[in-house]
Amino acid sequence: MNGTNRIIVNIIATYGCSIFNVLCGIFTVRWTLQALGQENYGIYGLIAGMISCITYVNMVLGIASSRFYSLSVGKESLDEKMGLQECRKWFNVALLIHSSAAIILVMVGYPIGLYAIMHWLVIPAERLEDSIWIFRFVCIAGLVGMMAVPFESMYTAKQKIAEKTIYTIVSMSTKLAFIYYMVRHPGDWLRTYSFVVLLIASIMQIIISTKAFLNFAECKFDIMYMFDLHRVKKLLSFASWNLLGCSSFIIRNQGNTFIINQFMGPKANASYALATTVSENITSLAHSLIIAFSPAVTNLWGGEKREQAIELSYRASKFSVMLILLFMLPFLLEIRYVLELWLQQPPQYCYIFCYSILLMTLADKMTTGQMMLIGANGKIEKYQTTLSLISLFVLPVCVMMFFIGCSVYSISISLLFIGLSTSIVRLIFAKKFFEMSIFYYLKKIVLPIVVLATLSYLVGYTVVCFMTASFYRLIIVTSISETIMLFGAARFILNSEERKFVLVKIKTIANRLRIYKIFNDVRT
Repeated sequence: MNGTNRIIVNIIATYGCSIFNVLCGIFTVRWTLQALGQENYGIYGLIAGMISCITYVNMVLGIASSRFYSLSVGKESLDEKMGLQECRKWFNVALLIHSSAAIILVMVGYPIGLYAIMHWLVIPAERLEDSIWIFRFVCIAGLVGMMAVPFESMYTAKQKIAEKTIYTIVSMSTKLAFIYYMVRHPGDWLRTYSFVVLLIASIMQIIISTKAFLNFAECKFDIMYMFDLHRVKKLLSFASWNLLGCSSFIIRNQGNTFIINQFMGPKANASYALATTVSENITSLAHSLIIAFSPAVTNLWGGEKREQAIELSYRASKFSVMLILLFMLPFLLEIRYVLELWLQQPPQYCYIFCYSILLMTLADKMTTGQMMLIGANGKIEKYQTTLSLISLFVLPVCVMMFFIGCSVYSISISLLFIGLSTSIVRLIFAKKFFEMSIFYYLKKIVLPIVVLATLSYLVGYTVVCFMTASFYRLIIVTSISETIMLFGAARFILNSEERKFVLVKIKTIANRLRIYKIFNDVRT
């Protein structure tokens, strides 16, 4: 399979997996709450949240590992033996770092967490033993997950992402089936639920790691490669700068939550939390594209195919924004009806927060390709520092605006400012590192998308103005806006090569479906 076909397959797989996870998530939360009860559900969330930092550490180290793996895989196109050896060195270094982090988790984190449960947290006495067992299960899950990251990152670097999504779907389906079983058989499920969640996650990660060890020549142990201090320092340095950016994102979000709570009260917090959930669900579909494109860009950069990497980064930005707009435009047009249909009585500020967070995300995703390219290049110190400072600068500005009597719109303006500033910073650094023309990017990608999105929104808004709110109107508005976006993208945004490729793929899929139908007709 060539590079372009692999990207398309990965996009389809991760996109489908994201949709499946969103749909499963709707039932999972509701059924889990029903089966466990509010108190037990709260206890599980509290204990599991104690090691949530491990998720971020795993994500940051996974990004770093994938980046160095992908560069080495790219070098295999120039010299297969050298690239293989290079990638194997990075694998062993990553394995050493994650093993060390896992040991620290057990030796330091476990006693502290245990002490916190017994002396700090407010937990009913009859649930204390269950809480300790939950913490043990969560720690084991964190341990297994941390050890599996070097293997899982190899799937990303080798662009075997479609295969990974199969394990995710199986894991989610198994968990959903068990939760449904809990609902059908009421009882005290807290400890059992925690153990089953651990079991499902660990089995899948062990299968993924074992398969990577058997199938990828790069995943072979060599103790001599593990203690390459130069590589250890390089990987940790790259991960540390990414951790800085991730930490500033967390501080900004939690800071906004605290500011909203202090100046507007807990009801406004509910609005902000719901808006964040809506944004995560919509943008998770676009995130699947990032997962598919990122290793391909890094592979090309590692193989010294600079022009192809830059061209692919432009394409990633284009597709990322288009995927978000396909879901975002109908939602923004029917935001009141959709939120009332979902929540019945949405909190007061839910609409404005949804608008502002989604627009911030859209502005941020405009430069997805530049973000990938800067990560592939590896010179991220000044880049991450600049983004972190911009992200944190918003907090004192919001406080000051509230103090002088500004309304909730001050938070909305600050969020949009973050999204635009982030994209501007990426454009500046892309210009500096790769001589990517800002004018070309604005003219060829941003302007056509903005014009098309505006046209689609105005046509959809006209329908909204002339029809009463109903599910029928929702379908009509969605159909019209998405039809305009799809045909407009095919005509004005995709170039001739991209249009030809999409048409060939559609015909291929149609032919396969026709053959499959004929085969079934013959069998019956």
